[in-house]
Amino acid sequence: MYVAAGSTSYTFTNLVAGAIYQYRITAVNTIWTTNKFHDDILNFSDGTSHIVALVPGLITNLAQQAFDYEKGSIKLIWTAPAANGSPIKYYQILRDVGSGVFYPLAKATDIFYTDTDLVIG
Repeated sequence: MYVAAGSTSYTFTNLVAGAIYQYRITAVNTIWTTNKFHDDILNFSDGTSHIVALVPGLITNLAQQAFDYEKGSIKLIWTAPAANGSPIKYYQILRDVGSGVFYPLAKATDIFYTDTDLVIG
């Protein structure tokens, strides 16, 4: 890949999510292009690597903010995790009703959710 002189940035496209890409950069001038031993004397930058979008981080600080016995509702709140390179689209809420199996309940687009129609006890 060649970048025009004077440019100080380049944007790569069509990267694959979850893939690890590594980058190094060197400057090229007339001496470099005519030196038959140039591979031995390249002044490459330190390397950098980047993983393109991983799964979001772990949800933390899940807590019950409010419970209304009369309405049979509970409001859950949590701290947003690290997006890790890809915006979070929604949060999947799962609920266990005592069987030990969690079932999908709802999708939330914010860092809170109110579950309703709960039965006391």
